[in-house]
Amino acid sequence: MASTFSFSRIPEPPAGVPDRLRRRTRNVVELLRRNPAFAWLAASSFVWGFSLNVASPFFNVYLVAGLRGTATNVGIATGVTALTGLAGQALFGSLSDRRGNRAVLVLTGALIPILPILWVFAQAPYHVYLINTASGVLWAGYNLASFNILLELSPLEEREASVALYQSAVAASAVLGPIVGGILIASVGYHAAFIVSGAGRFVGSILFFLFVRPQKAG
Repeated sequence: MASTFSFSRIPEPPAGVPDRLRRRTRNVVELLRRNPAFAWLAASSFVWGFSLNVASPFFNVYLVAGLRGTATNVGIATGVTALTGLAGQALFGSLSDRRGNRAVLVLTGALIPILPILWVFAQAPYHVYLINTASGVLWAGYNLASFNILLELSPLEEREASVALYQSAVAASAVLGPIVGGILIASVGYHAAFIVSGAGRFVGSILFFLFVRPQKAG
């Protein structure tokens, strides 16, 4: 409640979008055609998000059911991720200033897919603490860079529609991923879901590396 009140006090300029721009943003296909870098960003983010959600909802379940962890182990694992995320913000914030957001996204996008595969080799709850240490650092950099890349590549005059389209792709991946992950786990096992998640994340990273250019679109 305090956070919402504080946010409400932030002044915001009026959102006056001319009618002609509003009409232009209705055509999603045209928006993507005019901005291919943004189109590939949305596509790679869908693949990435889908692959992420194949495994991520089930990590804590596996920690308890597969590694015989407790609520305390889950709490520590979550805290480790948050704590190391602070270090990741400082590290990758500086790196982003020096090398650019795309370089940070390529680097973290190449390393994060390894994380779910490491879960296959975890034998005890404390192994998860080590995985989450790396996870907190890398995800801090990825989230920082991906947000900045979204702002760079979304066309300025159609930013509202572009961000809405991007978020729709991410939301769709968040719906489909857990369904597929649940089916995989029920039929094959947790390890299969973790491996599929890692492989899919690699595919999303490759799409970003090959097709998302650093120049600003629009």
